[in-house]
Amino acid sequence: MIQVITWPTPTQQRQTGEEIEEDSRLPGVIGFIDGSHIQLSSALQGERDYYNRKGFPSIQLQIVVDHTLKILNCYTGWPGCVHDARVLRNSGLYQKAENGEMFIQDHFIIGDNAYPLRNWLITPFKNLGNLNRQQLKFNKRLSSIRQNVERAFGHLKGRFRRLRDVPLHDHADICSVIYAACILHNLCVQYNEDVDGYIEHVNDVHPNQFQNIYQNGHAGIVRRLQLVNIP
Repeated sequence: MIQVITWPTPTQQRQTGEEIEEDSRLPGVIGFIDGSHIQLSSALQGERDYYNRKGFPSIQLQIVVDHTLKILNCYTGWPGCVHDARVLRNSGLYQKAENGEMFIQDHFIIGDNAYPLRNWLITPFKNLGNLNRQQLKFNKRLSSIRQNVERAFGHLKGRFRRLRDVPLHDHADICSVIYAACILHNLCVQYNEDVDGYIEHVNDVHPNQFQNIYQNGHAGIVRRLQLVNIP
């Protein structure tokens, strides 16, 4: 069976990194990660954990996309109240990346401040009013290219509007619907399906109000310092 959602091969990672670098001047970027809430018609079995900070029941969907908005990895199933960083830490992506199984040397994805800084996951500098000009410029550069994942969520929810309000009550069925929508999204990207008229502005995709709850990794700190000095 042909896999529609696949992680890029080493050759594909190098090619994607070169293409993204042409626009961003950041070498090694292969994708962008974020989470979004998939709204449910009602909480599952009365579980309060499914209510997110905006007050409606939801399930978290985490995706990694490339610059074409193709989904490279998706993970869903956690209740809406769960922090993005915790969702990531429990995903297969995190476990394999920490074991060095996902990324070729000097390649990585970009996320917002909700995520832990790793050598394979670069996040902005936390702005407490003490950032220098280079750091502010770096944050702006990351914010600009991170819009790809926000656009991907807009396309996904615009094309498959059932994701705005899933009426199912079985957790496994809900996850199956979400994964099916992600697969169909990739087929639309592959065949250049016209998305005009379907695009939705997704306002529940972070800029995240919550900060990373896990310690940043030393290798990630070093890599970010190297990147911030790129003109």
